[in-house]
Amino acid sequence: MHSLITDLRFTLRSLWSNTRVTMMAGLTLALGIGAATVILSVTKGVLLDPLPYKDSDRLTLIWAEMPQSGFVRYPISGPELNDLRTRSELFEEFASIWTTVGALIEDDEPETVRLGLVTWNFLSILSAAPVIGRTFAPEEEGAGVAKAVLISEALWKRRFGGESSVLGKAVRIDGGWGFRGGTYTVVGVLPSSFRLVMPSDSGVATELHLFVPFANDLTAGPRGLYYLRTIGRMRPDTTLEQARQEVHAIGEQIQSEFPEYDATGRALNVVSLTGDAVARAAQRREEILPRTALGASKQQIALQLLMESSCSFSRMRGSK
Repeated sequence: MHSLITDLRFTLRSLWSNTRVTMMAGLTLALGIGAATVILSVTKGVLLDPLPYKDSDRLTLIWAEMPQSGFVRYPISGPELNDLRTRSELFEEFASIWTTVGALIEDDEPETVRLGLVTWNFLSILSAAPVIGRTFAPEEEGAGVAKAVLISEALWKRRFGGESSVLGKAVRIDGGWGFRGGTYTVVGVLPSSFRLVMPSDSGVATELHLFVPFANDLTAGPRGLYYLRTIGRMRPDTTLEQARQEVHAIGEQIQSEFPEYDATGRALNVVSLTGDAVARAAQRREEILPRTALGASKQQIALQLLMESSCSFSRMRGSK
């Protein structure tokens, strides 16, 4: 006991006589704890929590690569989506989304909304279960069909009082960039727990206010119009490598069949939705750690991530 007290007194005298070293050690420890806290808060939902989708291990992202143009993760076109649907044997289905901004007009009061244009099966592939109503039906996608819309729970409560009478209600949505707008019929309300888990460079926000099916024939669009962020669901017992090889082969087939691809060196690739999110979270960890070690606050880190997502969205919109 006497020896322990002696050692403790010696340690305290040493620390007191070297206040600069003591302060640096304490600061380093504090920054380390702060860095660990920020990193955990940023990556917890990806690294520790499963994605909020049924059989999420079978979900993949389909990207195009155009290395000659400097693009390695690029959207695909409507005809390419159709190629995947008709030629793939290892996927159950493919679904796509494109986002823009519009205005909801209700009781002559406009409200800016984030809008997702989707294939009819996009929400069902992600196991979306509406609070009331239903998701889209196949016949609600395409030109000349009845216009349907699903709204978020927050929007439902804020603008429609959370009343079930919203189902079947006609609402006006004015078009934003790339969206014609018009009158839509509400067919369902998505729960507040539903969120989109897409990579930050996809330009797809975690939360959208409205979803509507594409009102055009995607198969008739030009092959050079790349705007579809696409998810595929692999069949059971299909490995990611098998899926990647098949999609790559489909890409080579259409590359040889259509002369407009000659100058692009365009290829199709598959990544795991879960794996891609984890890999990018780990990458962000290596980027965030030095900033937190230099004293960046949680608010500054969050602002950085928000600004990067906004810039990525603007770049992808400007490239179309």
